[in-house]
This record gives sequence, structure tokens and C-alpha cells, in this order.
Amino acid sequence: MKPLEEIDPELFIYELYDSYGLMSLEGWELAKYSIGYCDAGRLYVRPKSGYFALMCELPDGNRLWFHVNNFLINSINERRKMLGDKNNGNKASDD
Repeated sequence: MKPLEEIDPELFIYELYDSYGLMSLEGWELAKYSIGYCDAGRLYVRPKSGYFALMCELPDGNRLWFHVNNFLINSINERRKMLGDKNNGNKASDD
């Protein structure tokens, strides 16, 4: 899997905000379903200086986002790297 990429702050809309995001997704699920992040201080909706906003897409196609710290972004990227290494040679691992 590729590392998370920074995405447009306009994608982080109020209707997709989930303050309980970490309770519904944990560990490897975060690495699998995360699709991008943004510096939360740049958000138009619920800006939060010193944090990031993490966007996830669930298996049912619904998206949600929530605030996280830099440590979690780095942890997700490490897990995505491990998932990619585990599936080395499988084209689907880059999706």
C-alpha cells in the first residue's frame, strides 16, 4: 500500500465528521481504510491547530473523517508499508 497522501481540505465537510472515529476504526483497519489526511488547521469545518484530519472510506463506500495527531499518521503509514510488503508482488496492494 502507498503512504497516505495529503488531500484537499475542502473534502473534509461537516456531514462526514465523526468525533468517535478512533472508536469505530482501530489498528490495521485504520491503515486499510485511510485514504488521506490534511493539516487540520487548514480546514474550513472544525479546524484544529496542531492536529491532522484523517479521511477514511469504509467497505460500504461511506466516508468519515476525524482529528488525529502526527504520531497516528506515522503509525498508519508504517502499517500500510507492512501491508504492502506482506502483499509484495500483488498489484492490489497499491490500491
